[in-house]
Amino acid sequence: WLGAGYYQVGQAEVFHVTAPSAIPVYTRGDVSYQLSTGVALGLAGFKLSELSPPQELSTLSLAPGLQIAYSVTPHWQLKPFVHGGIGFSFTDKSKSTYLMSVGLKNVYRRSIYGLKTSFGNRLLFAKYHETKWSDDTLAILSHGVDVKLPLSFSVGATPLDLNLFLIHDLFTPQLTSRLTQLSWMMKMGFHIGHVKPVRLKLRLGLYYVAGDERLKGVRINMGFPF
Repeated sequence: WLGAGYYQVGQAEVFHVTAPSAIPVYTRGDVSYQLSTGVALGLAGFKLSELSPPQELSTLSLAPGLQIAYSVTPHWQLKPFVHGGIGFSFTDKSKSTYLMSVGLKNVYRRSIYGLKTSFGNRLLFAKYHETKWSDDTLAILSHGVDVKLPLSFSVGATPLDLNLFLIHDLFTPQLTSRLTQLSWMMKMGFHIGHVKPVRLKLRLGLYYVAGDERLKGVRINMGFPF
């Protein structure tokens, strides 16, 4: 659930690669059905400061999913989703783990002082299976804001725009037994994309991640993740 990018936790450094998510497959009226590939690779055994390449494939996960985007009003969307699959850890004797998650995203868009602004929330619940399904549940509550800046630029003949966003996550791997012990992450970054709407809304950007346990990193993003 960290997403694509470079991460450092203590002395460990990992580069995480994921395939694009939320690919539209069918739209009818106010409802859009979207598929997620759910493919992710974890590469380890390198030092970013020394510019050394990754030495090993540490993790691989395949967890495709379905997301349904429902437009309640022209400004408000609800997005229930479900994912399921399997993950492999090659640094731990090729251990495999089944995983599943369900959740709901909420996006509200308005113009504030002439700036197109989006407010997003996400609630996710997940469980995993090694020898049995986990007794407890991972829970993540996210909320963020995304603002489109009043400027544009061109790359070749393609006009692009720029958005800035800020996201805060609260999470616990033990929802039912130790809810008082919450961890956190802050994410701040940008993404760029086509000025004019296109059928396949591709956006690309970076953001900085900081959190508990000395977590820090730089993540690649495909737009405001709500």
